[in-house]
Amino acid sequence: GAAILAHFINADMFLFYILIIVGVLLPDIDHQNSSINKLFPVTNILPYIFKHRGFFHSVFPPAIIIAIFYVFSHIEYGVYIAIGYLCHLASDCLTKMGVNLLYPFTMIKLRGPIITGTKQETAIGVFAFVVTVIVWIKF
Repeated sequence: GAAILAHFINADMFLFYILIIVGVLLPDIDHQNSSINKLFPVTNILPYIFKHRGFFHSVFPPAIIIAIFYVFSHIEYGVYIAIGYLCHLASDCLTKMGVNLLYPFTMIKLRGPIITGTKQETAIGVFAFVVTVIVWIKF
């Protein structure tokens, strides 16, 4: 999906993918063992302040990111990060744990049938990655 979007918006592909990856990692900044917290140890305090799959798993952080980049006249970078962010949230909505996209204003979670950490989750992730690579090569 991201490769198709990059093709249509004429983004520098390397920067586009770097920012997408940052966006994909950001929602788990509230989880102690997340990749983003391993890459940037300064963020390790956030899991003690925010609950996992709380505020950072809502639609508000990507909106804030876009607004910040808009203020600095680089809205496209904020949009790229938000795309990755929202892809992460969408995939988490497919899990049994689910996501409350409007946290803290509602208690409603979108949930799916996938159990995190299983072969099923890995297979879906690999499939999505392969499709993205094929689309990227083709375009």
